[in-house]
Amino acid sequence: MARERLLDDSYLDFNLFNTETLPSVDLGTGSFNSDGTPAFNFGIDTSFSGNTSQTNKSGFLSGQGGKNLAAGIQGLGSLGSALVAYKQYKLGKDNLNQNRAVFNRNLENSTAVTNAQIQDRALSEAQGDPRYRGDFAKIQAAADTRYQERRLDGSPI
Repeated sequence: MARERLLDDSYLDFNLFNTETLPSVDLGTGSFNSDGTPAFNFGIDTSFSGNTSQTNKSGFLSGQGGKNLAAGIQGLGSLGSALVAYKQYKLGKDNLNQNRAVFNRNLENSTAVTNAQIQDRALSEAQGDPRYRGDFAKIQAAADTRYQERRLDGSPI
């Protein structure tokens, strides 16, 4: 009996393609132009023929007013673009100045470390020189001379 129930598919009596249960959308008839395009009339002349004498007299943006509004909106867009470009220029300038300051600080620190190493090496060389053995003033003078010859100039850019 259980086997008969599995083979019997009478309980699956629903139709997968039942159109009565599908949602429907009423598109309506609407109005169309002679070329088949929808007839939405906002009073804006969308033709690019250049003929401004034939404008739609109905609608809130009819005639020259709609074209002036479009030109005004385009002008505002251009002004906004110019403002954004100016702000980007200022940010770039600030970024350059900050990068320059960081570079100069790093150059100054690196120069100080390198000059300290050069001074230590010059002092060690002067102390090891047999001509200056025991005379601290001569050792110091020789080390200063060698340091002045070899030191780096850390002038900023």
